[in-house]
Amino acid sequence: MNRLGSVRSFLVAGLLMAALAAGFFWGRSRGTAPGAKEGAGEQDPVTATVQVAAMKKGVLESNLAAFGSIVPAPGAAQTISVAYECRITSIVVSEGQVVTTGAPLLTVSDSPDALLALEQARIDEKAAEAQLQQTRHRHELKLADNGQLAQAEQAFDSARARLKSLEARHLGGPQVLRAKAPGVVTRIPVQVGAVLPPGSSLVELADTQHLESRLGVEPKDAARLRQGGAVVLSIVDGKSASTIQTRIRTISPAINPTTRLVDVFVSLPQGHSFLLGQYVRGRMPEAAHEGLIVPYGAVLPDEGRYVLFTIRNGHAVRHEVQILVQSGDRVQVAGPELDGAEPVVVQGNYELQDGMAVLVEPSR
Repeated sequence: MNRLGSVRSFLVAGLLMAALAAGFFWGRSRGTAPGAKEGAGEQDPVTATVQVAAMKKGVLESNLAAFGSIVPAPGAAQTISVAYECRITSIVVSEGQVVTTGAPLLTVSDSPDALLALEQARIDEKAAEAQLQQTRHRHELKLADNGQLAQAEQAFDSARARLKSLEARHLGGPQVLRAKAPGVVTRIPVQVGAVLPPGSSLVELADTQHLESRLGVEPKDAARLRQGGAVVLSIVDGKSASTIQTRIRTISPAINPTTRLVDVFVSLPQGHSFLLGQYVRGRMPEAAHEGLIVPYGAVLPDEGRYVLFTIRNGHAVRHEVQILVQSGDRVQVAGPELDGAEPVVVQGNYELQDGMAVLVEPSR
């Protein structure tokens, strides 16, 4: 054997001896020697040490928080419009301005088509009147019968009624539109010079003496509220001490398509200090029922469900539960085969499995 082959043999033997030594020490660290049966050094599971608390029966109340804004109460909003096609001549108020009854808002004039309609009505009224006079004269001469006379009278009455209707809408000159009640200007959707069709909204106002709060709640939470229920209303920014106690006026039976929430309308008492459009928060007590109350730490999430463990004969018993009400560090739960006499595990429950032996540690 040449010198190079001897070196290779020496290196291979050294690597084999190093591998055997590493396997021996690794086996000792695992509690087994090379060649020993796997699992011979495993120990039996230890008993879990837990802390428990009593499960109590009682009524747990909680407050449902909802957010919204101050809006006009029913009948408190008014829209200023005219019943003919008009042109905006001038606007003398701005959004947010407070106005009194009779205060001028804007001035409108007749559009060209409105003026044409008025002039046409006048012409039709004169023509119908002339036709009626002629028919009456012919009727006196026995040249027209009663039917022709009645038809001429009807045509004149229709033409006159149309003319009076247009004149009653104040066509024929500029018109100053005024506030019908005191309030604040909430919206001016027009501009000077615009020509608008009949009935278009020109100015929108709200009576600040008749406001309410509109809160949005989740559909599942709305089912737990009731009309007339108590509400504590406060300003969201927290800078003001404005807080009032009031009542739910009504709960909408439909979901708001904009917010995807259920609207809850809350009345405001006279003399309140809330402003139109202000963001508010409402706290509403939910309907309370008697049930089993446990500490919050006893309930564990488990793949979209909630579970807790009780102690029965020194072993852990797993229960799937439903959270009914939560208030602070207490939770009202319900579940099948849930016995209020059994203590509930509050510490060490993350390590438990159903049927595991447990050792109850005294509470600190």
